[in-house]
Amino acid sequence: MQWLQKQIREGMNTRTYVLVGALLGMLLWIHSLDERTRALRARSAASGGAPAPAVPAVGDGSRSGRVGPVTPTPPGWGDDPFDRHFG
Repeated sequence: MQWLQKQIREGMNTRTYVLVGALLGMLLWIHSLDERTRALRARSAASGGAPAPAVPAVGDGSRSGRVGPVTPTPPGWGDDPFDRHFG
């Protein structure tokens, strides 16, 4: 905030005013979207709307759907392509 006050006292470039104004406009727009989303959620909850979507549970990997043995990757597959071996 001190930077902005110093720039106002010394006289800011026109481009700086435009950029600060655009930043403030964007922040206000994001805030209004957040307020609208909160209002819609509150209205939906009050009217008994559809329940919130279920969050999928993270599995332990035992039900991955694979059948049969797992084959290892070929040798050298995960090597760094930018790693140079000289000499």
